[in-house]
Amino acid sequence: MDNSRKLTQTNRKKLMPVITSLVIALFLLASVQLFSAHLPQTTCDGDARVLGLGGAVTGSAANTNMHSMNPAALFFLPEARLHVGIDYLDSFPLDVDFGDGLVSFIQDPSVSYNIHYTANGWSFGVFSDYCIDNRGPIGDDLMVDVERTNGMEVGFSFGIGPLAVGADLRAAKKSALYQRRIQDSGDLVMIATDLLQEIFLAEYIPQGEESFEMGLGLMMDYGSFALGAYSEKFVDFFDDTASGVSIDPERILAGLDVGISLSTDPFTGFGNLRLVRLLAALDVHNLGDAGNRTVNAGMEGSLMLTNRLSLSVQLGYYKALPDFEDVLSILEIEDGFFTAGVSADLIFMTVNTALVVPGNVLTAVFDNALSTFAAAGDRVSGKVSLGFFL
Repeated sequence: MDNSRKLTQTNRKKLMPVITSLVIALFLLASVQLFSAHLPQTTCDGDARVLGLGGAVTGSAANTNMHSMNPAALFFLPEARLHVGIDYLDSFPLDVDFGDGLVSFIQDPSVSYNIHYTANGWSFGVFSDYCIDNRGPIGDDLMVDVERTNGMEVGFSFGIGPLAVGADLRAAKKSALYQRRIQDSGDLVMIATDLLQEIFLAEYIPQGEESFEMGLGLMMDYGSFALGAYSEKFVDFFDDTASGVSIDPERILAGLDVGISLSTDPFTGFGNLRLVRLLAALDVHNLGDAGNRTVNAGMEGSLMLTNRLSLSVQLGYYKALPDFEDVLSILEIEDGFFTAGVSADLIFMTVNTALVVPGNVLTAVFDNALSTFAAAGDRVSGKVSLGFFL
């Protein structure tokens, strides 16, 4: 029995590079038509670590955003955790002058907070996301419009061995505020008080936009190699049909994300001391949606002291997916977006930061032509995520 098991493990190791190469090749050829990739505009698509990885987390079981990115990964969760998170995302013109006061620091940000409890096989959470539209200065004040999304998520998964199936139920409701004035007095305490009163503690106007959907995910995790798929639009419970419930194959395919990841086993030294862990991931998002299909790639290097004390650096890239005849255009970096992130796990706290730079801006830096893009109004995005967990 032991010899048979060793032989199986040896064959699996020999076949793994072949399987990995085939899967990557299929993913690179898996899409058609065009997509206008853009800077991120909402904090609802995972924390800053996800952004730092270029969004390539669908096939990664080592993902703290599993409750919303692929619930099948909940089956592989090693421990239960209560997480409270705050995210801030904004984009800035290259020629921004931060001496112009509050209007220069608040461009068109998205701010959110979330509370999630995740355990092996299930999760529950609530969130609020505020998308702020900067309307410009009015006298000494800043005028903004705000769209708020309140939501609730429930996820569950089950599996056998390396294979898991997961689903999540998501209910969300939108509301809005218009023409809110924020005093640009230069006093940080007064500005923070105004933001709380005028945005976060204000009474919102319902917009009538409600959603209740179920997503379905799959994952195979072989330790160093993982493969995942997830469609966030598997069932729509608020459809306009007579039944009120819709399962549309076209919509399922349009919202389908597929991904793979490769990772190294952390080097284990004395006791629980770990040193280095590497991760590489590749995703295709919105596989059946010609208007929103992207290829996402990311890598991460982590210096790990314990399970809750580590420092990580991420690099990522995402771009519109071309048709079959133009598949090599994914290498034309001027039309893509590069991401970089730094994450730190500090016992009971996580800090994630990420930066998104358009490819044409990055190439302009090396060509010493950045002023051209600054004059054209090109922007870069930054995101910060703080998390506290038990």
